[in-house]
Amino acid sequence: MEMERSPPPERLPRRDFLRGTLGGAVGMFGFPAAAEGRESAADLDRIERDCLLYFLENRTEEGLFADRQRNRGERYDLDAVPCSLSATGMGLIALAVAAQKPHRLLTPSEASERCGQTCDTARGKLPQDHGVLPHYVKGKQLAVWGDDARSTVETAWLVAGAGCAAELLHDDALREAAAALHDRVDWRYWSCKETGMLLHGKNGDGDVLPGRWDRLNNETAFMYVLAAGAEGNKRLDLSSWKQLGTFDGEVAGVKFASADLGLFAHQYGFDLLHLREWKNPGSIDLLEQARLATRANILASQAMSKDFSTFRTGLWGLSAGDGPSGPDSAYRIYTPRSCDGTAHVMSSVASIAHDQAAVLRNLLLADDIPNARGRYGYGNINLENGTWVSGDVVGIDVGAALLALDNHLHDDRIRHAFHAFPPVQRGLKALGFRRRRDLLATDG
Repeated sequence: MEMERSPPPERLPRRDFLRGTLGGAVGMFGFPAAAEGRESAADLDRIERDCLLYFLENRTEEGLFADRQRNRGERYDLDAVPCSLSATGMGLIALAVAAQKPHRLLTPSEASERCGQTCDTARGKLPQDHGVLPHYVKGKQLAVWGDDARSTVETAWLVAGAGCAAELLHDDALREAAAALHDRVDWRYWSCKETGMLLHGKNGDGDVLPGRWDRLNNETAFMYVLAAGAEGNKRLDLSSWKQLGTFDGEVAGVKFASADLGLFAHQYGFDLLHLREWKNPGSIDLLEQARLATRANILASQAMSKDFSTFRTGLWGLSAGDGPSGPDSAYRIYTPRSCDGTAHVMSSVASIAHDQAAVLRNLLLADDIPNARGRYGYGNINLENGTWVSGDVVGIDVGAALLALDNHLHDDRIRHAFHAFPPVQRGLKALGFRRRRDLLATDG
């Protein structure tokens, strides 16, 4: 007998999340310099394996990856949830990582074969417009799911994932497939004619979405690097980068550029771009901005401890994600101005490069919450009316945690793989990224 399943919560398109703000928090709270009972590298390795399991278990027959899955109990049938193209890009990296030491959950040939199938599906079976693919698709039918019929950022994550996987696996056939996915994107077509900035995409009727990728943050940066690394008349140049602006805001007393953006906008793309080695052009240092964004997120969570018992425990993490809504959960924007006391623990893992102690303490605190850790990592936590833990995890949150942990534990190997992808090398040069050691030598 088929088990009755509740439908998965609707996810906000990323463009809608970006309309939220992190402004409005007040007060400053200190944070311990080190987490007591710090988790060992072996503990973090086990969390990384939980993340890998998500991508090993939630890959469709066509090679795409589910946008979300239940973290405990009976899993959703993969036909009942959409596949996310950004989660699929992260999934390609996950397959390649699964074949590396110390995991060895796949052989390199198995990982290459699965990655190759995903690239073949993306190139030959998914609907596309000048190389740009949908945000979500149905697992079997491969038809568009939702209103983001074409999404530049989802396509960028897919291309980045293919390029990283090819370099991690040292697979020439996969390198060719990743290059073909990248070369097919006409980045100039997908840019605003007046400013040169990348468009968000198109809706199901073929109308251009109103949003622009106009803020300087780490997610935007990696897209512009890929776009600048294109060849011929598909390429964006430095003039497009120079149009990127900032939101000179303040969160919990911390001032940083694009301060209205949440964790994934500042942190997720950081695990592709190696900003500790490379300095972006312009006066804004993206590495420092990511650190400030982490600090602001922690302080904003702590500032709300007077209102929410969740944050009084020391838990932190404001992002987009599931939260309690009656008997079910609903995906929504979380900011100091719009919060019900939910801590997004899995999203916070993406900040481990910026504040290791804060992330480790968050994980230790979450370990004390019943059912907080499931088969794929940590759920979102809300302690306002009893103990609520999200039943699902979202693919991009798991993927971002995986990337961050693997870079943290294994000498930035994902960042190095992304930088080895030839379009990235061309893009860094075209935009004027410079090695920090060269800048230090010049300053000296």
